[in-house]
Amino acid sequence: MSRQDHFSLVNNLGKLSLNHNRKPPKPVEVSINTEMLLDILKALEIPSQFFKPIEGDKIYELVALDKKSTQFKKVKVKFTSGLMNRTTKSSVRMIQMVLNPYIAAQYKLKQYKKADTFNLCQEMLLYHGTWHHNLDSICEENYNWRCTNAHMYGQRVSFAKYPTYASYYPRELVGKSRVMILSKVLYTWICNGDPSMQIPKGSSDTSGKPNRDVIVKYEDADYYPLYIIHYHLLGI
Repeated sequence: MSRQDHFSLVNNLGKLSLNHNRKPPKPVEVSINTEMLLDILKALEIPSQFFKPIEGDKIYELVALDKKSTQFKKVKVKFTSGLMNRTTKSSVRMIQMVLNPYIAAQYKLKQYKKADTFNLCQEMLLYHGTWHHNLDSICEENYNWRCTNAHMYGQRVSFAKYPTYASYYPRELVGKSRVMILSKVLYTWICNGDPSMQIPKGSSDTSGKPNRDVIVKYEDADYYPLYIIHYHLLGI
């Protein structure tokens, strides 16, 4: 390239500089196709309570269970009976059901995918202790394994078979109002975990404690936060 051609190229490139006075384009507005969403929920055989339209800007709703209802009593008994092996007293103040049709559909699709791929997909109801300020993000976007800290049985999202274990987190809330989430969790095979594990061994999708009282999940949509239990726990 000659010196003159080089100068001409540089000059032309200079004319391609951004016009900072030009207004940025407006963001594309995305509307929710409620009719299509309801069709998906029905096709996935998701319970009818998810079909209720959610008002406002949020994509989820928290429904407080009636304390006299069978559903409330069942969740409470499961929770309190799981604490019987420790010298503590618990008081369940409120139980809320999480209604988020979007992550519910993702969870159901993941369940079908695992069953189709591995000819095996099992489901458990497990506990996850957390802070109050994490509830909104969990209910809206589900658990985010990218934001979790290292755990004894793997470096992702941990769940416990009994609330006893989950009640130790967070420790700073002894005697104060606490929350615990009872979640649906999918799994195929579980391997023994360790603090350095970032991916389960072999064909496993889950790691855990040898007796499986605690497990760790590594993938998106393998879980659904179903109930939020608001309680007080004394004597930790």
